Amino acid sequence: MSGLNLPMLFKLLGLPLKNCLLASFLLLLLPVHFLVVVPAADAAMLSCLPLVSVMQEKVRVFSGKGSTREPAAADDLLNPVAEGFLTTENLDRTSEPQVVKVGCLLPLSGLYGEYGQRFLRGMELALGIYPGAESCRDRTIKLLVRDTRSMPDMAVSLIHELVEKEQASLLVGPVVGPVAISAAREAARLQVPIITLTSQPGVAGTGPLVFQHFITARNQAEELVRLMVEILGMDRKVVVLYPDTLFGQTFCRCLATAANQAGLKAVETVEYRASATDFGPVVKKIISIQSVATGKNPARTSRHQNRWASKDMVLVLPGSRRRLNLLLPQLFHYGLENILVFGSRGWHDLLGDGKLSHGVKKVFFVDAFSASGKKMPAVLLQYRKKYEQQFKKKASLYDAYGYDTAILIKRVVAQLEGNQPASAMQLGEIIRTLPEMEMVTGTTKLRADGEIEKRLYRFTVEKGGVDFLPQTPPLPGQ
Repeated sequence: MSGLNLPMLFKLLGLPLKNCLLASFLLLLLPVHFLVVVPAADAAMLSCLPLVSVMQEKVRVFSGKGSTREPAAADDLLNPVAEGFLTTENLDRTSEPQVVKVGCLLPLSGLYGEYGQRFLRGMELALGIYPGAESCRDRTIKLLVRDTRSMPDMAVSLIHELVEKEQASLLVGPVVGPVAISAAREAARLQVPIITLTSQPGVAGTGPLVFQHFITARNQAEELVRLMVEILGMDRKVVVLYPDTLFGQTFCRCLATAANQAGLKAVETVEYRASATDFGPVVKKIISIQSVATGKNPARTSRHQNRWASKDMVLVLPGSRRRLNLLLPQLFHYGLENILVFGSRGWHDLLGDGKLSHGVKKVFFVDAFSASGKKMPAVLLQYRKKYEQQFKKKASLYDAYGYDTAILIKRVVAQLEGNQPASAMQLGEIIRTLPEMEMVTGTTKLRADGEIEKRLYRFTVEKGGVDFLPQTPPLPGQ
């Protein structure tokens, strides 16, 4: 080993000793490891390292990672009074945007694993997290993905891991109703904003930082009422036939409330058991309601007369594809033909091929997504093309909501200022004040209780297939 002293360095670099004072000043700016002992065999390598290059590297490091500033000219580096040379404060520093860690709680395995995978693919598409997307990848958001296995206790445990260990400042998910409720309560207790991806009633309103972003019974019921008023006016008799499930009861209650607010007074409701296979009793009750409305005696009403009476009937049928397949033939059996039906998104699954049967004349229904249909909006067409090209899979409601959730988070992060970590309250406040925006799953806005609702797409089905209906402006006060 040999010591590296000033005269030796001058000699190796070929500098005249008369510039000793200037060189001494320059050496003070060099990294410490250049001023300590180095192996004798390596000392000669310094002769190949021009002093200007060393000083250029020094300025580049000072200017910070990601800086677009070019290294200073050689003449400036050798001039002690050159602008920006004596103090690092004057060097150009491009501040790094802060990275927001988002904890993602999804069922990636088990019974609901496929749904969780769809949500995740949609989020990855929006954030550019897939092969070949390096140029468009969003590097301001770090997605921390965890598998809840559809277990409430697992979700709660993962929330603590993500918030306390990983320092996640925003949570997304879960999907399954009971899991989402447990997660929402725990996030509210920890005062961390969470955007759940469930239709479960009761999630929105759990706390000021709890949000819900998925199509709900309330959203569908209110959109159907707007559609009925536009198409039918205020005077038609409406009968709601709904299952005794949580969805069915919530849908019926919300539709009745919305109908009353819109001025629709003639609304009757009939409930049936979700496990039923014989719908004779409830169909007879509907016939009785319709007969009273038309002034006929239901005890003397024949099947032929039922067929005539049902021409003016407006029937609201929420429910799943399985229940509708059991119910519709029995409506036809009891003579309820040529029915005008309004329905929830379950009709989309039932009428995917656009074929009507069982005496139904025409159907109107609402949904937040469609993979097919005439007059499809451009935003849906573009999303379908992008998703299907990337993943070679058919786009669905679930990945579309995942995509829109990630877009929403990007807009939240874009409003953060500076490079200081955002507080939970700050993120929550930004979410609450987001303006109405057009998204894949429909024009989106936030309700006061935290539900992120949509102007749902409207569809009609006749013999020709499924058609999109044009959207209309919201009614006054809506």
